[in-house]
Amino acid sequence: MHPNEFAVDATYSMKLSDQLSIGASGRLNHSDLTNGQNVGETQTTKAANSIAADLGLYYQNDLGKGNSFALGAMISNIGAKLSYSDDDTKKEFLPANLRLGGRYTTDIDEFNQINVLLDINKLLVATPPVQEDGESDADYTRRYLDYTNLGSVQSAIQSLYDAPGGFSEKLQELQLSCGVEYWYNKTFAARLGYFYEHANKGGRQYLTVGAGIKYNVFTFDLSYLVPTTKFSTNPLSNTIRISLGINFGKESKK
Repeated sequence: MHPNEFAVDATYSMKLSDQLSIGASGRLNHSDLTNGQNVGETQTTKAANSIAADLGLYYQNDLGKGNSFALGAMISNIGAKLSYSDDDTKKEFLPANLRLGGRYTTDIDEFNQINVLLDINKLLVATPPVQEDGESDADYTRRYLDYTNLGSVQSAIQSLYDAPGGFSEKLQELQLSCGVEYWYNKTFAARLGYFYEHANKGGRQYLTVGAGIKYNVFTFDLSYLVPTTKFSTNPLSNTIRISLGINFGKESKK
């Protein structure tokens, strides 16, 4: 069996002013996890296809004296549900997300710069119903059918208030990321970051360390992920990630 997935994106962005810009993306998703294998005696699986969209907003401003800040917001992966079987009534929600982030930059002097970053992520998928004590099978089935019939937009809205444990559980669903980045002469970078997810919502918690080099149109980045919990389920734990980038644009000279 050779499971595979891919996505094709098209993105458009527009600058509304010197400080504000927006962007939107359309995406075609293809997910083939089973290669048509049978489940049980009657159900045949198939590849799932879906279309989705992202919408983002970005604002930045110069505070003077080498200080600046930026704020961003994005809703991603809002789109049609996926079906992996011939029974199209059994569909899965795409992992839609709401992400809010901010950056504060200070130039210590001509050669040294520090960026401080914070990112908050919320999964925009409605919570599946759980059969309550004393609830009849018929009532639970009705609630579950109502859940499966939700559209992607309805699911995203419902995910903002449907946690069984109320507001305290809703706060547990927030994933937090923070980091500090240091640049020397806009050429060498050192980075330190931390990711937190509540133990009741997956429990992924890890530290990241990294470095980068920028030379002419090329950038080279290296990072290492270190789990901070005893039982880590992240498949990238204790791994090194390397990336190489090429900038084909030209910076304007003032």
